[in-house]
Amino acid sequence: MLDKTNKNGGIDEVALRTTYAYHKALSLGQKILAQTFQVLRKLKNKSENDELGFTPEQKHLLSKEIAILSFFWLTRDIWTYVVKDEQNAKKINSLLYFWFKGIKDSEIEKYVKAAGTSEEVQIFGKNIAEIFDCYGAIAIYELNIIPVRYFEEYTKNTKDAFTLPMSEIQRYLYV
Repeated sequence: MLDKTNKNGGIDEVALRTTYAYHKALSLGQKILAQTFQVLRKLKNKSENDELGFTPEQKHLLSKEIAILSFFWLTRDIWTYVVKDEQNAKKINSLLYFWFKGIKDSEIEKYVKAAGTSEEVQIFGKNIAEIFDCYGAIAIYELNIIPVRYFEEYTKNTKDAFTLPMSEIQRYLYV
């Protein structure tokens, strides 16, 4: 559970702002998930009423890949645009690693190595294609486009988390 108070009993601004960024990342992760299902439905020639027939393992791997991408983008944006203070950085890292505790450093390493290049978004498409056996240039292209559609929104939400007035952050989080 997140402690929303600081040592003096006041609102812990860094914790609340990080929570806001995390919640916004979860929301975008859901959009990416829905978009991925739409693309997979198209690639597998399934109508809206047809079952996609994914195994529990495929569903788990898809959710995890979206979480890995979200974790990478969120931490990178926070470190790039926000963190100016080492104490805040430690607190933010602690919260993010707690919330994304199922993700190992080795799992985000491929994204880290590709950061800032076109390969960064290609990793997602390639991994999803492997999970669901959707090979071919068009299939991978369609899957690569998905994170590109949401990248700006991720960046904007993270910047907002650390620039919006606290009253807006609190209102969003119902604090």
